[in-house]
Amino acid sequence: MASHRFLNPSTMPATRGYTHVVEMRAPCRTGYLAGQIGMTPDGKFAGAPGDFRSQAAQAFKNVKLALAAAGATFDHVVKVTVFVHGHGKSAGLFRSPRPLCEYQHTASLDRGANFKARTRRRFV
Repeated sequence: MASHRFLNPSTMPATRGYTHVVEMRAPCRTGYLAGQIGMTPDGKFAGAPGDFRSQAAQAFKNVKLALAAAGATFDHVVKVTVFVHGHGKSAGLFRSPRPLCEYQHTASLDRGANFKARTRRRFV
């Protein structure tokens, strides 16, 4: 049996040469998610053009879908890195204890996104 599996859930936007989720099963069960932007499954950005709040909400919806594909929830997230083009915050997205969180402001993001979330999770 392979010690890892690659997942691209059909409920998420199609990828362009990468995998949404990689789950490592040995020596412990750990998962890595590709950075998620606010794109809907049909390949369009959520909300009106440049709508930061809608893109951020969709990005975290995509994270939730990716986690579910690997049998995980936000409770399993140990670290999130948020990339923002503009301003925003993820307050209230995680219950206590909250994961490590790192914000990075950037001049641009994939496909013209305003928000991108990258998470790491671990199962016990």
